[in-house]
Amino acid sequence: MKTPSANPATASRTWLILATAVLFIRCLSWALAEYWYDEVLTLTHFVLNTGDRGLAAVFRSYPIANNHILNSAVYWLWVRIPFVDLSMEQMGRLPSLLFGVGMLAAAIYGWRRRLGPERANLAGLILAISPVCSAFVYQIRGYSMSLCLATVAVAAAANRSHGGKAAQWLLFLCLLLLPLAMPGNILFAAAILLYLFAETWFATRSLQPAIFTVIPGALGSLLGGGYYLTLWPAFVAASKEAGGWDSSWKVLFAVLLAILAHLGAFLLFAVFLRATSKKDSKITDNQQLIKDEDEQAVNGGQALLLIASCVTVILLSLLAFAVKGQAPFPRVYLTFLPPLTYAALLLSTRLAPAVAERFAVGALVVIAGGFLVERVAAQACDVAMDHGGHPQDLLRQYYRGSCDLRVLREFMLEKKLAEGCVVLLDEYDYPTWDFYWRLYGGNGRQSLSWNQTPADLLPRMRQSQPDLKIFAVAPDEQAAAELFVHGGLDEGVSFYEVARHGRKSLYIAPLGRGPFPPKFERPPQRPPFGQPLMPKNREV
Repeated sequence: MKTPSANPATASRTWLILATAVLFIRCLSWALAEYWYDEVLTLTHFVLNTGDRGLAAVFRSYPIANNHILNSAVYWLWVRIPFVDLSMEQMGRLPSLLFGVGMLAAAIYGWRRRLGPERANLAGLILAISPVCSAFVYQIRGYSMSLCLATVAVAAAANRSHGGKAAQWLLFLCLLLLPLAMPGNILFAAAILLYLFAETWFATRSLQPAIFTVIPGALGSLLGGGYYLTLWPAFVAASKEAGGWDSSWKVLFAVLLAILAHLGAFLLFAVFLRATSKKDSKITDNQQLIKDEDEQAVNGGQALLLIASCVTVILLSLLAFAVKGQAPFPRVYLTFLPPLTYAALLLSTRLAPAVAERFAVGALVVIAGGFLVERVAAQACDVAMDHGGHPQDLLRQYYRGSCDLRVLREFMLEKKLAEGCVVLLDEYDYPTWDFYWRLYGGNGRQSLSWNQTPADLLPRMRQSQPDLKIFAVAPDEQAAAELFVHGGLDEGVSFYEVARHGRKSLYIAPLGRGPFPPKFERPPQRPPFGQPLMPKNREV
């Protein structure tokens, strides 16, 4: 079965629309959910509250590693457009979603010269339905921009022999911008440059042309990465505070699992076609869709070189981090998915040429596989959270699709509970809660993070405001009790649940003369007070 139209340009446009629809269907519920911790830090530190310095503060301020500079700059401009309303989360996240569409377009149009239109269209679907890529492209972070630039860079590297200087300049531009989108993208640049060097050296068996091939891209990478030298003291300090995983082996396993989840359905489909083509060879007299054996060999060699380059950089970087004693977050390797996707499809031209002929079947397999893997990953995330964990890797994100804090804030507005109160939260929930509290017109001094609240604050506030109502937002009674006690209330203080949404509850410890809301029925099987808390392992 072929693509819907005999005209390759029309077919590519059709499949870009379909891939975009798949991406938006996959991401829509997540894009409608509340902003999560890192997104709020990006908005508050680098987009909304830049003071008199304006856009310059985005480029010249690096207090925390959340500043993905180019992405922050895009959002700084975006939120100042009059019609943009941050209370509509899908509107706030629209630039990231558009970068996601750019990623699909770069694969479908930029990879078609080498892969052919059918495989390029299939690549767009793989990226759209990916349980890894789709989980990051909607966020107000640098991930979507990085994936888009990485996909364009792969197209430029693949087409440089045909595109001439234009492809070289495009590669230079992408490798210049990628480190500015996210500092960790320098690893992607290293992999692409290693691939270009190795490919040229194997083709010419000469060192000089291999060096000249990588000079433009290397220059772009050095300029982009070198920008952080102008912020070096702040950059080093922020990098030390950024955290990471405790084991490079765990990161490697997480990355390999993500790659398998991303490409698994296509690889199974290609292996099946390879196996069945051998069985059919006697009947079909060994017909081949690609007749030029030399071109197949070149494609296979280049694909293996690209895979080897990516694997080499990943392993060497993890080894370097292991020596340092702390591994990075797996999302540092997110941009390796486009080159590995391209390599897998390029390799299929040699090992499974019938992929193009069975394109429609392949598209259905890829979409079905992507949805299935996402359901399994979501279920695994729920199980981990039921046991007190907060998983955050390339396949599971505890915050994805959450709207607990936003709904509880809206509940307080609806029930008119916001006047004459303070709300206690832990350090992870506080940024999002405070953002929505202020967004809906609340006083920022009414939201208190436990790690920024003096132990005697609440008693002093109670003396000056006898009718003060003290709330806490927490996942269970024990966590709420710890928040109340940390704020200065007596141990064993009487409090009860007012509302619950998802995994968060709103508790109140009434003081003074009230009016107080009616006491709600507590959910069953609540952990008894005094039971040890599960360790918090949420990442920043």
